[in-house]
Amino acid sequence: MLELLWLLLPLAAASGYLAGRRRPPAPPPVSARDYLRGINHLLNDETDKAVELLIRMVEADSETVETHLALASLFRRRGELERAIRIHQNLIARPTLEPAQRTQALLELGRDYLRAGLYDRAEAIFQDLVGDGRVGAEALEQLMAIYEREREWPQAIAAARRLARQGRDQRARIAHYLCELGEEARAAGDLRGAEARAREALAAHRGCTRAALLVADVALARRDPRGALRALREIRREAAAEVAPAVVERLEAAFAMLGDEAGLMRELYALGREPGAEAALLRLAELRRDREGSEAAAALLREALAHRPGLEAAHALLALRADGDPTGEDGRAVAAALARMLAERARYRCRGCGFRARALHWQCPRCKAWGAMRAFTSEEGVDRVQRGVIQP
Repeated sequence: MLELLWLLLPLAAASGYLAGRRRPPAPPPVSARDYLRGINHLLNDETDKAVELLIRMVEADSETVETHLALASLFRRRGELERAIRIHQNLIARPTLEPAQRTQALLELGRDYLRAGLYDRAEAIFQDLVGDGRVGAEALEQLMAIYEREREWPQAIAAARRLARQGRDQRARIAHYLCELGEEARAAGDLRGAEARAREALAAHRGCTRAALLVADVALARRDPRGALRALREIRREAAAEVAPAVVERLEAAFAMLGDEAGLMRELYALGREPGAEAALLRLAELRRDREGSEAAAALLREALAHRPGLEAAHALLALRADGDPTGEDGRAVAAALARMLAERARYRCRGCGFRARALHWQCPRCKAWGAMRAFTSEEGVDRVQRGVIQP
């Protein structure tokens, strides 16, 4: 913030000087003494005093619109929203403000209200701005942010479709909004409505993994395991690997209804060959251990480690060996330590901002991107161990 104040103080002083030259003879609106006082406040790390002085310097010249906007932006970043709102409201109230400047001030005021949680006020402003060619797209983006926070999915879909007509690809986003409606319908017991929204999402974005999982969930709720498997097989292998724990859970449910463990093992083997699908591989190792013995499971894990070294496969193999060797105290200790590390480790990571979570979020809690969370891969875990930065 100090860097911005260093820029704003001379800008305010220069603006006041130029404005004074354009007006009839009068005392200079900004004096050199004021400017030097501001510099002194900055040198002494007296930020608040420098800000107060800057406000007075800016108020001395009613034409310094850009300086007002920069100052209000500074206040918003500091969390001083009342000050930011007051500055933008004062700007908008000026009868001589140019149309482009008024539009920008309105957009910034809407952002102030949004940051303050005053969604109704923010929505009203952005609704007024969506028809403006200069800021219409940004206004629609802000409206979608409001509708997402308030879970008003029909309005979010309408805004996204309007933005799509301006040439911005919104297919994935619209699909997720439709899935949100589908999830609400499923929770209310409306399976037909849930499936309809999921199918609509797939029509909007053919590669929507979430929509296919929702179709599978509806089929499982109807005791239709074959329908669930058809939906799961529609998901591309690479995409399924990115949410492997969720896919494995549904595969197990479907094959359990069919009583076909061998079929489940075949599906897990096919999925487990994809990078990132450790959940499928580990579940398959457990099934092999139960059906064919520890050596069959160990052979599978050794094969996996030879192709893609990973912490989870290494732990599973070590645990198998330690359990079979009652004298292997060291092995059991290492296996237990790895188990604790893996239990605390995140299972998913946002490919956009890097946010980590143990549960799958279809919208990243940090950056708000849709469909950006993917399963944390073994290769990433190994790399972090080598660098000593394993984190939960």
